[in-house]
Amino acid sequence: MPDGGNESVLYTAGIWGFLVLFGLALACWLLFRSMNKHLRGVTWREEDRRAAADATRARSVQTLRLPDEPKQGKANDAPPHTRDES
Repeated sequence: MPDGGNESVLYTAGIWGFLVLFGLALACWLLFRSMNKHLRGVTWREEDRRAAADATRARSVQTLRLPDEPKQGKANDAPPHTRDES
């Protein structure tokens, strides 16, 4: 039988338990910090990719624009298969 003392402190984790717990907490903190840094990098790269895609799309739209006024040609300027030979 116990001698009337508090039984919950008879067996403690001691210094080794504290060191293991501290090491796990430190490892989690480092992992979370690294993950946060990598996620910020992904966000910036995605914004850069979208900006580059928008710039490329704007350039392609400018080069694909049709002239404002179509050229007015003669009736004989049509390709041979569309001419009306009457």
